[in-house]
Amino acid sequence: ERLLMLLETIGVEIENNDKPELFVISQNPSLLPKCMSIVKTLRDGGISAETEYTGRSVKAQFRYADKIGAKSVVVIGESEIESGEVNVKNLATGEQEKVKLNEIVNYIMEKR
Repeated sequence: ERLLMLLETIGVEIENNDKPELFVISQNPSLLPKCMSIVKTLRDGGISAETEYTGRSVKAQFRYADKIGAKSVVVIGESEIESGEVNVKNLATGEQEKVKLNEIVNYIMEKR
């Protein structure tokens, strides 16, 4: 931590790869397998992603995503699975964009 602060002070930028680009929020614990599948697809596409494993509420998952520094979140519920579309929310700006699940890897790559 101190080394990172020192390097930043002298102008050396270090990318923090510990922060996921996308956090997948589950509206219902029964959707965890689908969320895990989405995370696997993202990771296979070279995107750092995490999801919820403990059954916390949606609000708690949003707080956790913010705490770990996720850049964006996507909430998965029954309607998202049925439609094949999700809203990707940028946590820094609050902007949301509707994205087809099968295009999410390309979408995140373009937003880098």
